[in-house]
Amino acid sequence: MLLLNQNKFYPDGRPRPYAGNTIICHLPQQGVQSSFFNAMLDMYRDSLAQDFCAKLALLPPSSYHMTVLDGLNDGRRAQPSWPRALARTTPMPSCDEWVRNRLETFDYGLALPIRMRPSRPDPSCDGQVPHIRLEPADPAQGRVLAGLRHALATHMGMKDPLADQYVFHTTLAYQVRGFSQREAVEFTRFVLHWQDVMRRTVPEILLGAPELCFFSDMYAYHRQFFIR
Repeated sequence: MLLLNQNKFYPDGRPRPYAGNTIICHLPQQGVQSSFFNAMLDMYRDSLAQDFCAKLALLPPSSYHMTVLDGLNDGRRAQPSWPRALARTTPMPSCDEWVRNRLETFDYGLALPIRMRPSRPDPSCDGQVPHIRLEPADPAQGRVLAGLRHALATHMGMKDPLADQYVFHTTLAYQVRGFSQREAVEFTRFVLHWQDVMRRTVPEILLGAPELCFFSDMYAYHRQFFIR
């Protein structure tokens, strides 16, 4: 069953205020590295013709990204990953500045580009949410990303018991209203189709340096600086 995202969006699809910070890689939108972004645009266009589209909040293509490590927001205050050194009641603007100050001293020596690829479709986990699941292009890149995530979390005093199960992805939309049985079937078919299309046509995704970003809702992520 799909989870509705009514904490991030109103039922009519408008974004709710939802402030926080995150570490992401925006998708390259120009040049030879833009093939995945262009494929996401094709998926976006196709979604507009589907009956279930009225029950999705489609994200602006300018916001398309891959999350490297979730930061802090009001929805995460009760989670184990909240930094031990930061009071859970700290106002979000102060949380942003705390994260900024911590990461200004972070230096991982990350080799670029980050090489990803769309995953092979798996009906047990794909087709349930409006995103394209990604994976490292090879085991060596997987070890680099795992090491980066661990180093970032350690640097900020964060601990996530589910860190090893994190699924990289790029989000197309959020569901804001429940599907009918027919719409749910069509939605699953749609997402699995595009997961397969991208796996076959986008063999590698080249991403630049991760960015510390602040956001006030799910429509835009404002870069503060690059993570190296």
